[in-house]
Amino acid sequence: MFWIGFTQEPLFKVEPTEEGLVGRIVLGKHKETFVTHLLTWSEQHYVEHWKLALRRALNGMSAALITDRELQSSQTTWSGGRFGKYTMT
Repeated sequence: MFWIGFTQEPLFKVEPTEEGLVGRIVLGKHKETFVTHLLTWSEQHYVEHWKLALRRALNGMSAALITDRELQSSQTTWSGGRFGKYTMT
């Protein structure tokens, strides 16, 4: 099973003006929670990016799932590889 999306969990804010969402990525039995800041991209932008990246991966092309793009010089991604019967390249 694979899933990526946003949860309803509240964001623990480090700064009072911080805007973001809590997300989760699931690959088989592995689950990882992440924070997505909404300074550069909107929630809709992240979701559309994930759809495009997953289509690329399913078509055998390289892809990365960006989960936080707070600053241009710093972003968090999940990139390619093979995980059992799941493949991200």
